Amino acid sequence: MSRLQIFISSTSVDLQEHRRAVFDAIMQAGEYGIDMKYFGSRPDDPVSVCREAVEQADVLVGIYAMRYGWIPEGEKCSITEMEFDYARQLGKPCLCYVVDEKNANWPIHLIEFAAIAQLTAFKQKVGQLVRTTFTTPDNLAKNIVADLARLMKTTAGAGSDASSKSRKKTGKSIPPHRAFYCNRSRQMDEFLPAFFDSTPPKLLYYYLYGDAKQAHASLSVRFGHEIAGHWFDWEESDGTEAASTKKWKYRKIKPQFSGSAAMNRINLLRELYTAFKLDMNAPGADRKLTDLLKSPVLAGFGPVDTVILLLTLDDHNWQPEHTPAAVRHFIENYCDCTLPEHAPRILFLFGIEYQKQNAKVRAEVKQAIETAGHGAPLPELQPVDRRDVTEWFTLPEHEPLLEEGKTAEDMTDKHFGSFDQKDMFEIELVLKRLIEQYNTEIS
Repeated sequence: MSRLQIFISSTSVDLQEHRRAVFDAIMQAGEYGIDMKYFGSRPDDPVSVCREAVEQADVLVGIYAMRYGWIPEGEKCSITEMEFDYARQLGKPCLCYVVDEKNANWPIHLIEFAAIAQLTAFKQKVGQLVRTTFTTPDNLAKNIVADLARLMKTTAGAGSDASSKSRKKTGKSIPPHRAFYCNRSRQMDEFLPAFFDSTPPKLLYYYLYGDAKQAHASLSVRFGHEIAGHWFDWEESDGTEAASTKKWKYRKIKPQFSGSAAMNRINLLRELYTAFKLDMNAPGADRKLTDLLKSPVLAGFGPVDTVILLLTLDDHNWQPEHTPAAVRHFIENYCDCTLPEHAPRILFLFGIEYQKQNAKVRAEVKQAIETAGHGAPLPELQPVDRRDVTEWFTLPEHEPLLEEGKTAEDMTDKHFGSFDQKDMFEIELVLKRLIEQYNTEIS
């Protein structure tokens, strides 16, 4: 397969947190998730839309709990079962996950008692395939990412062709994060001078925004590699992070925001403390950013090291009256402290993802950032131009991927076809696959 697009199939009401965790994990892993909630308003009927999504996907990930789901008018089975059946009919790989009824402590109000017989029959059908049980959103997401990695390795091996044998083999693997180095020059121009032209402060704030398909998370990861010097020492190293003496840690949190200022503050801190394996039961007045220095996650971190925190939300959680206020309160209260000299640098990226067609949210976000009063905005993330993809193939670190007799333009044509612009998620998906295949060949 030239790309791996993953369709997430499940009932909606009961599995929102699970779908979000899976979608985020898929995207962070460099893959492309297809989630129905991001389709927006479509003139087609839901059955046609779902069938089209399954057709476009390379893999169906099925998540099944205790609801059978909506049955469209005139149909005999739920749309969730229809998605599974159609994927099987098309010969798509199906990775299926069923809730562990004994250990998941599933809420009784999320059980569809009226459809138990249909749900049981459907699960028996799913059970004919290899499937895994899950208990929590995080447990589910980790299992799915691991299973997708195994699937990718299998398909990459099956898909290798004679052209790969004509590549120049350097004997040195290409770091996987090189898939994140396609352009981003506008963001880098604003970000890197703070680290290399001067001594940066202990605490920094940036705003990172753009439509949801422009890979906010991977840019955050790239910042870490840049700060640690992995861009500069790659030629002398073996391509691993160990070559640098600087450490960095990346964490992504995605709190839910609502109309309640108190709950917004609680949700934000709860996600933050969970990410750093800290107990949040201390009195509220004692909670300060210095708490993070007690985290086991940061054991051994010192003043030359960096912690990168991507605090992100999508347009479903964007509240123009409340979200900016929650961020402002977080900075002015929780972060109002002095980090000791031995502490690592802490970088906050406030990321907002919206759909391309959501012009209203985009305008509200830009206005909120302009009047934020704290931190610096990075340029809005945009789709990638064709010339930037071609330029990526010309970088010395990536030249081993060039096939004999082919130019960078030829490689762009082969792996991306004809285009003027593409979303960064799609670009990185293909580049990551090429790097993984090359590293497998030389190992």
